[in-house]
Amino acid sequence: VEPISAFTSPAEGSTITTNSVLDMSGTSSDATSGLSSAQISLNGGASWSGLALSGGSWNYSWDTRTVPNGIYTILVRASDNAGNLETTAQITVIVDNEGPRVNITEQRMVWETASMSVRDSGIGIRNAALVIDGGIYGQRHYRWSSANIPGRFTWDRRFGNVLAPPGKYQVVLTAWDQLGNTGSDAGVIIIPEPPTPTPTLAPTSTPTATKPTDIDILAP
Repeated sequence: VEPISAFTSPAEGSTITTNSVLDMSGTSSDATSGLSSAQISLNGGASWSGLALSGGSWNYSWDTRTVPNGIYTILVRASDNAGNLETTAQITVIVDNEGPRVNITEQRMVWETASMSVRDSGIGIRNAALVIDGGIYGQRHYRWSSANIPGRFTWDRRFGNVLAPPGKYQVVLTAWDQLGNTGSDAGVIIIPEPPTPTPTLAPTSTPTATKPTDIDILAP
C-alpha cells in the first residue's frame, strides 16, 4: 500500500498567486510499514528535493522572487519502508514578481502626441498614473483603470489655471499590477521659447532743398 501525502497550507489542490516567500506545509502517512522519506518538486516533477519529516509532517519555504513569472506545479511524494512510492500532493502556484513593462515617448514638443504602452506578463494590470512635474507650478496628475489606459497622450500645457511657460517638463508613467508590483518610464515635454521677431528699419526720407519765400518788408 502506497503512502498518502497532502498539502495543508496552502490547501491541497488549490491555486494561489504570490510574489514573495511561500511557506508550504503538509502531511504524509503510511498505514503499514511506515514512512521512509518525502520529497518536493517545484517544477512538476522534473526534479526533486528532500523534505524533513517530523511525525509525518513536513514544511518548505520557497522564495518565488528567484524565479521568472509563470505557473508552477508543486508536487510532494513520499516512500515507505516497503519501497512503495506515491505522488498524491499537488498545488498550483502562479508567480508574479515582475512589475509591468511601461514605455512612453522619451522626448517630444508640447504640440506633439506621446505614445505610451503598459503590458504585464503576470496576472494583469490594476491601474496606471501619469505625472507631469511643473516645479514651482506643481504637478499635473492623470489616472486610469486597467480598462481605460490610453495608447496616446496629449498635454494641454496647464497646471491648474496656470499656462506652463517655455521650458522642459518631466513626465513619469507608472503602472501597478494586481499584486502591487510597479513599473515606470519617464520622458520630457518641451515648450520652446516663442520666436523673436526680426527688427526692421523704418524708411527715412531724403531731405530736399526748398526755395526761399519772398517776404514783404513793410515800411514803418
